[in-house]
Amino acid sequence: MKGFWRKVLLTMGFAPLLFLFNKYYLLPNYDAPKTPVKKEKTVVIKVEEASAPKSELKVLSSKAAKKSTEAVLLERIQNFSKNIKEIIPSLKDEWQEEGKSLLKNLEDCQGRDFCGMQPDEDGYFDESETHARKTQVRLLEMLNQSFEESGDKKFLLDSEVLSSFLKSGNERLILQTFKQLKAKGELKSALSRISGKDSANALMLLSKSVSKEELVELIEEALQGSNGYTAVSVFEVLGKLQFDEPGFEAVLNRVCHLKNGLPQNWRAIDGLSSKIAKERGFKINAKSVCQ
Repeated sequence: MKGFWRKVLLTMGFAPLLFLFNKYYLLPNYDAPKTPVKKEKTVVIKVEEASAPKSELKVLSSKAAKKSTEAVLLERIQNFSKNIKEIIPSLKDEWQEEGKSLLKNLEDCQGRDFCGMQPDEDGYFDESETHARKTQVRLLEMLNQSFEESGDKKFLLDSEVLSSFLKSGNERLILQTFKQLKAKGELKSALSRISGKDSANALMLLSKSVSKEELVELIEEALQGSNGYTAVSVFEVLGKLQFDEPGFEAVLNRVCHLKNGLPQNWRAIDGLSSKIAKERGFKINAKSVCQ
């Protein structure tokens, strides 16, 4: 019907009327397709620290847990949905003995074959962040927490095991180890049992929690009788540590025994000490102190 009236109007020359016909009759009655409105869904992502996959936990348990009670403790530690303050009360009395044994077993298998951990599908592997290392961190946190609350030395580990943790490359494990060593009064002596980059890394971490005076004493301990590699490693980070000129002189005195050693080591120490002196306005360096 609408087409009929269009033809009539065109035939009769009523173009203006056709315009009005289109505007007020055809278009208002035209049902244009409606664009569907998409409703956006709100996605909530919950992020949690993940425990080791069950398959890998089974391998870890077979490598480190020598007793069924140690396997139970290992499984509970891996429950990252709970914090350590929630886990500790659920453990049986004297759990710390199994914990100490488990820590040592984890250290043994970490050194042997990383407790069975393999690189991921991209070939990535960080030996300082294995499931064994992460478990050690959590377990040592539990021991430290229990010691802080009770003051009972039964929560402190043997010095030999603690010294090995300082070489782990895992900062969280090293920091927890420092707490144990400090409680045992063995922080200085422990530094004399490590060397190279381990010494430098340990001092960097310790610098965040000790006074300037204590730090100088710890640096001296690390450098006492040190080899060239350890001394150079320490001096490479020395510029990031805080000490005054008398403290710097005390540190320099600890490397004088290297003056007659390998020339390249002494040149490195002298160069690094001169750089520190220039940056801080000190009037001394390795060459002037070790005459």
